[in-house]
Amino acid sequence: MKSPILLAGLILGIATYSYAGPSNHAQPQPQRLHFARGTNSLVIKGHLGKRYPRPVYIVKTQAGQRLTIRAQGLSKSVDKSIVPLIFVTPPQGKYDGDKTAEYHTDSTKAGDYRIEVGVNQMATNAHNGPFELRVYAH
Repeated sequence: MKSPILLAGLILGIATYSYAGPSNHAQPQPQRLHFARGTNSLVIKGHLGKRYPRPVYIVKTQAGQRLTIRAQGLSKSVDKSIVPLIFVTPPQGKYDGDKTAEYHTDSTKAGDYRIEVGVNQMATNAHNGPFELRVYAH
């Protein structure tokens, strides 16, 4: 008789312990990017790593514009350079699971694109370092 009660208590305890709640890492607020008047490109520099949350940017395109986004590591030493990946969610769309260092849209819809930058840990031994993000609306 004690075994079923003990087992139920153990399962409940494990289930309660395994849900620790949200991650301790604060999610960054998205940073809205703006093109300077008369320009169609911008450059953002940042840092990726275990102590830094993945940065998130929002860029707005106008109807008829296509978007190109490129990310690269900035370390001078090739073996210590990160390989950044970008995760892009289009306006009124869903993230399609594609992650790459370069992104091109075929869509000419107006709206906000959400850009998240992460590290491709399969392509490098470096886990942190500086990066550069170039955004073009053409």
